[in-house]
Amino acid sequence: VLEFKHGGTKSIQELNDFGHYPVGCAVDPKSGDVAVANYASTLSLGPGSVSIFHGGHGIASSYQDQAFNAYFFCGYDDKGNLFVDGADYGSYNTQFAELANGSSKLNSVTLDQTIGYPGGVMWDGKYLAVQDTYTRTVYRFKMAGSKGTSVGSVNFKGNNTSLLTQFWLDGNAILMPY
Repeated sequence: VLEFKHGGTKSIQELNDFGHYPVGCAVDPKSGDVAVANYASTLSLGPGSVSIFHGGHGIASSYQDQAFNAYFFCGYDDKGNLFVDGADYGSYNTQFAELANGSSKLNSVTLDQTIGYPGGVMWDGKYLAVQDTYTRTVYRFKMAGSKGTSVGSVNFKGNNTSLLTQFWLDGNAILMPY
């Protein structure tokens, strides 16, 4: 996992997430922790995990939830809670979980909106934005405990032959590859 300064073209640090297939990452702006969502592990030929590099360096702590097989994207809220999406075993239904600030356990979160296939996860300053790559929609959720309540959404039209899997919030704009 390579770290770049904002706008930089050369990496300033490399985090060793050996034995994993990283898909998404997030940085906690308060603590500097770097979270990496790993699709799978080559170490055990098993399920993925979430790796946390405390303070943005060193050896990562690894977290798993039995409901997940693959982990895709993650994002921190303003309180240092990490939210992660992924898929379960077999059916590949979307899973969603939270690693609360200071906790050592991922806890399942129930969203009141079905996510067809997991995409990006990002805090917008008030709500958690979660992408459904299947429906090409970004939902906003008000998070309370182990529940997320939808408070709005944006649907992206266009060619459905490619998945939109990652986005970035910049003020009132949503940026994503197409």
